[in-house]
Amino acid sequence: MTDDKNNITENVTFSLFGVKFTLRVHKDQIESLNRGIASVQSACSRVMRENPTLSPQQTAILLALENQLKLQNYLEGSKFDNEALDKVRTIKATLLRNLNGK
Repeated sequence: MTDDKNNITENVTFSLFGVKFTLRVHKDQIESLNRGIASVQSACSRVMRENPTLSPQQTAILLALENQLKLQNYLEGSKFDNEALDKVRTIKATLLRNLNGK
């Protein structure tokens, strides 16, 4: 049985570059979405202040590229998976040694 609270949705309305958006999202995602919206709006303002000759479309493209590069760098540079796997291997080896009485 699914939890009805997870199925409750609400409309969230916001504007970027003068374009109004309304999204229907799960109620438990609204806070996260609002933080994301605020972050994008802040980044848009920063880029447009630094580059007043850019059009809104150019600004949006630059921000999309900037965020994609950040994501790629994070995923390529993240050692979390390798470090976690090394820890699991170390723990497994320790457990096996202890089970074998060594």
